[in-house]
Amino acid sequence: MLDHFCVSLGTLVREWPELREVRVGLEALDALDDASIASLMGAIQVASSAQVAFCVDGYSVGMARLAMAGGIDAKHLGTPRPASAYPRELLH
Repeated sequence: MLDHFCVSLGTLVREWPELREVRVGLEALDALDDASIASLMGAIQVASSAQVAFCVDGYSVGMARLAMAGGIDAKHLGTPRPASAYPRELLH
């Protein structure tokens, strides 16, 4: 899913120059793996080079930890999943 999005993002920013922000919802994912993180990093680079803000929403605490450990800056993390969506995960 994310790898297809990353490939399409380049076309999107070229053909829609007035685009200022891209937000990606991760609600459909249970976890992030290395490939997902690499795809997000690629999408961030594409968006940044086009001066488009990039943000992910709908992530769990575990996903945020993995994303940041994989090199994704916290400024790209938008709105997390509601706490009720992952009651067993802790912030520490």
